[in-house]
Amino acid sequence: MSVSIIMPMFNSGHYIKEAIQSIISQSYLDWELLVVDDCSEDDSANVVTEIVSDEPRIKLITLSSNGGAAVARNTGIRASKGRYVAFLDSDDRWDHDKLEKQVKFMEERKLAFSHTGFRRVDSQTGITLSEYLPPEELTYKDMLYANQVGCLAAMFDTKFTGRIEMPEIRKRQDYAMWLKILREVGSVSGLQEILASYTVRNDSISSNKISLLKYNYSVFRDCEGFNAPKSFYYLLANTYSRIKRGRS
Repeated sequence: MSVSIIMPMFNSGHYIKEAIQSIISQSYLDWELLVVDDCSEDDSANVVTEIVSDEPRIKLITLSSNGGAAVARNTGIRASKGRYVAFLDSDDRWDHDKLEKQVKFMEERKLAFSHTGFRRVDSQTGITLSEYLPPEELTYKDMLYANQVGCLAAMFDTKFTGRIEMPEIRKRQDYAMWLKILREVGSVSGLQEILASYTVRNDSISSNKISLLKYNYSVFRDCEGFNAPKSFYYLLANTYSRIKRGRS
């Protein structure tokens, strides 16, 4: 198994079928999808169960209690078998050639960690709000000033990183994981193409901007182990960067 795709799921019945279909439709065929149900209260599990009956590459894992996205993703990582690990949330989408292009990009350059460009799409209208093309390379120091890697766009090679897991904080766990990987491998390479769609929802966990400040601070203070002044410095740098880029 070459690519393991991790998808946390919580009350995603309205979106998840399209997210999974974007994986099934990939031009690259050597993948497994691990959908981790974080105690959904809607019909999410039923939707996935129907799809699983016709697609053996998909596995549904059900958690016994709600632990949040980091717990769900780590459960998927531990159950994964692929050399490469990628993430797709249950309301996002991949373009049909995303995996093919990204795996080729990593194999040709022998990369440990990569990401692609993506578009931000309004959940209500389907209109593209903005597009992001990544820099060719980002270092650990670069990423301290701003998280420039989208979770839906990232992929790492377990041959270099092992089956690394996310810190189990409620938000910004992906950012903390990228920093953790970069401390080991040095840099992340950007594939200069837009290959995914990130859904912007007003009801999403990331829409609460005030609470995100606390979790960004936690990334530096608790996950990176910085002292309080240094953590506050990078919190301000991140906040300034997001305001400058006009992102929530």
